[in-house]
Amino acid sequence: MRRLTLSLLLLGACHPAVSDSYLEWAEKSWQFQDPGRLGVGDSFALKVFGQDDLSGSFVVNDMGVIRFPLVGTVTAQGRTCAELEEDVTQRLAATFLKAPLVTCSLVEMRSRRVSVVGQVVSPGSMLYTPGLTVVDAVAAAKGIDATNASGDVVVTRMVDGHQVRVEVPLQEIMKGRAPNLLLWPGDVVFVPTFQLLN
Repeated sequence: MRRLTLSLLLLGACHPAVSDSYLEWAEKSWQFQDPGRLGVGDSFALKVFGQDDLSGSFVVNDMGVIRFPLVGTVTAQGRTCAELEEDVTQRLAATFLKAPLVTCSLVEMRSRRVSVVGQVVSPGSMLYTPGLTVVDAVAAAKGIDATNASGDVVVTRMVDGHQVRVEVPLQEIMKGRAPNLLLWPGDVVFVPTFQLLN
């Protein structure tokens, strides 16, 4: 028993401890306040029953709006499909159609993305999906360029309107000595260049 305890102590001494700050971040997951709220680049379909010429697919533009036939500009950013259904229904009923039936369905939510930049083989961005981890993101970028990358990565994210940096001990995660980090929509995963100390 003493030998096992001594071995564990020596093992811990050989590897840097994972910071308390990182462990706190690793326990947090992004809470879907409303998973259906639309953002720029998201696409959805609006169908007006019995009116094929009014039905179609739409993409939220950079101004956060769409152009709907007969209705004109409709704000989509920050709204749900149910809210869009109600808005378009009321506007059509007020001027063009009697008791229109409008349905909305999400097609793709491209506004929720995660970017991987720096010393990875294939930097870029990917769609956010619940449960996406920092290891998943690095793997999707085809891994770290081992000749130029350091052992850690930095995740930059927005929290309550403020940008924060989370230093992620990637090597410790890969070795099973630290928990994986769940990513949030909008996170930027940065793999820095390795720098030799003089």
